[in-house]
Amino acid sequence: MTRARAVTLALLFAAHALTAATLTPQQLRGRAIYRTGESQSGTPIVALVGTEDVEVGATAMPCASCHGRDGKGRAEGGVTPTNLQWDALAKPYEVATAGGRTHPPYTLPMLKRAITMGSDPAKNRLLPAMPRYRMSMSDLDDLVAYLPLLGSDRDPGTSDDAIVVGVIVPPGDSGVREVVSAYYASINAKGGIFGRRIEPRFTFDEEPFAIAPSFGTADAHIPTITALGTGGFQILAGLEEQCRALIASTEGKVRVAGKAPPDLGDRITTDPHAPNILVLMTPLPLTTNTLLVPAAYYVPPPPHGANVFVAVPWSSADVTVAGRAELPAPTPVRATALAAAKLFVRALERTGRDLDRESLTKMLESFYQEPTEVTRPVTWTPKNHVGSSEVSVVRVSGR
Repeated sequence: MTRARAVTLALLFAAHALTAATLTPQQLRGRAIYRTGESQSGTPIVALVGTEDVEVGATAMPCASCHGRDGKGRAEGGVTPTNLQWDALAKPYEVATAGGRTHPPYTLPMLKRAITMGSDPAKNRLLPAMPRYRMSMSDLDDLVAYLPLLGSDRDPGTSDDAIVVGVIVPPGDSGVREVVSAYYASINAKGGIFGRRIEPRFTFDEEPFAIAPSFGTADAHIPTITALGTGGFQILAGLEEQCRALIASTEGKVRVAGKAPPDLGDRITTDPHAPNILVLMTPLPLTTNTLLVPAAYYVPPPPHGANVFVAVPWSSADVTVAGRAELPAPTPVRATALAAAKLFVRALERTGRDLDRESLTKMLESFYQEPTEVTRPVTWTPKNHVGSSEVSVVRVSGR
């Protein structure tokens, strides 16, 4: 066995062992080139197309655009791209191409030659639809380091027939488990998402693909749709938006009881005689000052005689007729839980079968005025993961 062949087989076995594991920095750079045609170094990559070698930026023709994220290739316009998964490329015998030509197994040097010179291991010219790529040697090394992992670098919580989604319920649950389980079961009864069933997990023995809903602090490494919590893709106006609305609803200086978000404006003071108190703790203090309370910190009844304003990012008026049919007895907890599950499913449907956390995140960041039927519409962008900034300030007691 040649050294090159031994290395090829070693990479093949390593690729299968690496399923759902963390990619190295080099493999991550290679994945970016494969999916986007762009080098993280900033060095241009050029695709040479057709018999006349027309130069096109590789971002317009990344490998994944024809071969797919899994490398299997998609037939389109009468052209069938080669299956790039390593067990197909490195078969230990001659294989026949779609055009009837045969060639021996690929090795890493032969793979580099195919990418840059457009020929297979038998020195046959590849199909004209296959570009040749002009790139730096370091970018080529990165790309080839990643290619043996195609089809096996699946994100945690995904398989050919299932997507595992974590569900973090609030203390006491308040019906969240039943609402979310019923919704995901209804999706599975219709065939799931591109043949995959959704498996909600309420305890995490293994890392889920995503979390929807969460009622806590979102995990920075797992795509999370947050119902009533912080971080991730938040459905409702968060703590900062609620605090700003409360401050704007009253006059005079405001002091804070508890830990406040930064930069709430110049009306925040440490003066103990300030007429207003922004309450970010429980229970509510006994005082004659006006209390400004974000929804998460309000526990009725209000202190006797106190002037209390509460920020409300959700109300029953946000629920449409269709939403009432899905959720006959809506509460903030149940409504936001159902909304999170629905938004997750829509993102999966629009992302397609080639699913990973990166593509899911980009899809969520494209949602604009997305209706949930049980909350206000949600808009997320790459720079803003708070779905709605709308807050109602309600007086719950006062003089």
